[in-house]
Amino acid sequence: MHTIQVEFVSALVIFTKERKIEMDVPDGFTITNLLDTLHSKYGKEEKARIFETKGNMSHVLVILVNGIDIRREEGLETVLHDGDVVVFMPVIAGG
Repeated sequence: MHTIQVEFVSALVIFTKERKIEMDVPDGFTITNLLDTLHSKYGKEEKARIFETKGNMSHVLVILVNGIDIRREEGLETVLHDGDVVVFMPVIAGG
């Protein structure tokens, strides 16, 4: 088992009602597994559907592991390790 920290930034806190959670996860636990777990935990809220993956990266969410965008690593198959910090941030655009 590994302990990871999950942080929610900005408007995501409206849906999760918390900024940080700590989770114990098994060996080989990936971002996809984490998204499935978060969808189960927060899925009661309609907007929590941003955590659904269906095998694709969300276009409304940036996911960082230890400060690195997962798209630069293994994407949704990025394996999480003990002590990792996963940050979920909504994409913000302006003009």
